[in-house]
Amino acid sequence: MTLREATEILRRAEIENPAGDAGILLSEICGVSRASLPYSADIEYSDAEFEIAVNRRATREPLQYILGRWWFRDSEFFVSPDCLIPRPETEMLVELAVEMIPDGGKVLDLCTGSGCVGLSVLKERPDVTGVLVDISDKAMAMAEKNREKLGVVGKCRTLLADVTKPVPEELSHERFDVILANPPYITADEMNTLEPELSFEPRIALTDEGDGMSVVRGILRNYPALLKENGILAIEIGWGEGNSAIAECKNLGLSCEVRKDLSGNDRVLVCRI
Repeated sequence: MTLREATEILRRAEIENPAGDAGILLSEICGVSRASLPYSADIEYSDAEFEIAVNRRATREPLQYILGRWWFRDSEFFVSPDCLIPRPETEMLVELAVEMIPDGGKVLDLCTGSGCVGLSVLKERPDVTGVLVDISDKAMAMAEKNREKLGVVGKCRTLLADVTKPVPEELSHERFDVILANPPYITADEMNTLEPELSFEPRIALTDEGDGMSVVRGILRNYPALLKENGILAIEIGWGEGNSAIAECKNLGLSCEVRKDLSGNDRVLVCRI
């Protein structure tokens, strides 16, 4: 299969960037340098893995799952259908934590998935320790694999827990400078309008099967008590959920603000006691 043929297959499958995806697959699987891709369009590559990968992408399977890894911030993370694909907009959580956590501080990463948020904080702030929490044992296995990959095993531990329930006994006596969360916040109605690629990601990590706010409410109800004085709780939210999130915080006596992403959409709810 040539790069030109691979691109055409992906174009017919209505992939948003067929040439870009075909080029990434060729580079990653066949070892073709990115610089030489413009001159490789009609070279025949007999690697069966490349052809299989192109056909998988044509079914709308995400590129990240086909490769089994993806970049977030400055690190490469293992990914699989057991966890969400790391996305650039989620880097806002890491930026906030790296900036605000004090020297020698502690971070709690809820709904950790691949661990990309909490582990990135630990890598960028070598003085910080933390705890990763998720409800899925399969997602946690991936986070633990990434914890080893990033070389921060000694800096954090993992815990299985449902964040909509009361705080687990193992955490109840701990206090954190920063608590981060990227919970499922897509509404049930929105799930029906998403790109086919989203169907490959774990549904439990995308939606609460309701209004998109139930897990956010659970975190706001249960976890501010674990904040140290002057600590912050930062939660990624849906593009139109800012007003609802602010109302929840006011009901709970929490000071809050909503920060927008580069597109001007509601993105991160920042709370203080």
